[in-house]
Amino acid sequence: MKKIAVLSANLGGFDAETVHVPQSIAHDYFMFTDENFPPRFNAMTPRLQAKIPKCFGWQMVPNYDYYLWIDGNLVLTNSDSLKYFYDNCQKYDIVALQHPRRKTVHWEARYLQRGLKQGSRYIAGRYQNEWVDEQMAEIMGDKNFSDDILVNGGVFMYRNTPKVHQMLKEWWYHMSRYLIMDQCSFAYVLKKSGLKINIRPDIFSDCPYLAHKGHIRYF
Repeated sequence: MKKIAVLSANLGGFDAETVHVPQSIAHDYFMFTDENFPPRFNAMTPRLQAKIPKCFGWQMVPNYDYYLWIDGNLVLTNSDSLKYFYDNCQKYDIVALQHPRRKTVHWEARYLQRGLKQGSRYIAGRYQNEWVDEQMAEIMGDKNFSDDILVNGGVFMYRNTPKVHQMLKEWWYHMSRYLIMDQCSFAYVLKKSGLKINIRPDIFSDCPYLAHKGHIRYF
C-alpha cells in the first residue's frame, strides 16, 4: 500500500471539531489548527491561510505518495471513504467531485456577481472586494480554455508529482491574486495543467462517503 496523508485545516474557529469514521486503509491524518499553524495575522486572514496546506500540503508533510484534502466542514462518514478516493485515483493524477449545483466557471462567477450586487450577507461577507471580474477576464481571455466543468474544491486526492505541484501552485496564484473562493480557479488550473483528472459525479452533501456539517462562522 502506498503512503497516504489526509489533510485538513480549522483556523480561526470556523469549524467544530471534526470526528471522521475510522478508515479501512492505512493513512496519517494532519489537522492544521491555530495551535500547530499559528495565525499569520499580520499577513492574511484565517481563510486565506487555510489555503496554504490545501495547496502546499505536499511540502508541509512531505514524502507521501497520495494526499487527500478535506475541508473542515466535511466529514468522512464511511469506513471506505478514503479507499473510494484512493481507488479512483489509481489511473489519474487527481480525483475530485463535480460541483453539485452549477456546471461551469462562468455560472459560478455569475452566482458570485449576482450575490454581491444584491447585497447577499453570506456572499458579501465572504467575497466583498474580491477581484471576481478580473479573474474571469484572465480565465475567459484564455482562448485555449473550454469552460465545461465546475469542480468542488472541498475534497480531492492527488498524487505527489511535480506536475501536480505546479497545478497547485497555479491555484494558489489565483486564490491569492484574485479570488479566495477556490472553485472558479480550480476547474481552470486543472484543465490547463494537462493532468489526468477524474471528476466523480458524487454530491458531497448526499453520498455514502461524506457529510457536510457547515461552518460555525462564515466571516
